[in-house]
Amino acid sequence: MSASSFQTVRLAKGSHASPDQGACVVELASMLAGEPFSDRPRTVCPVIAGFLRTYNDLLPDSERDTLYPYAALVVGSAAYG
Repeated sequence: MSASSFQTVRLAKGSHASPDQGACVVELASMLAGEPFSDRPRTVCPVIAGFLRTYNDLLPDSERDTLYPYAALVVGSAAYG
């Protein structure tokens, strides 16, 4: 079991095996949605997720914290057919 939660996880560059290693903004969104830890959560629009993964990785470490609010905003953005 992971010691990190959506309240304590640190945003970091890249993809991660668990929140203990950090999380990208989309991985954090998967945690907020109650989905398995992933950078491709079902509840997040794949286009938005793709943009956010890239943006997350391009931001300097000192600015990545600005993405925390977006993790919550994108939950539920996926269109279901």
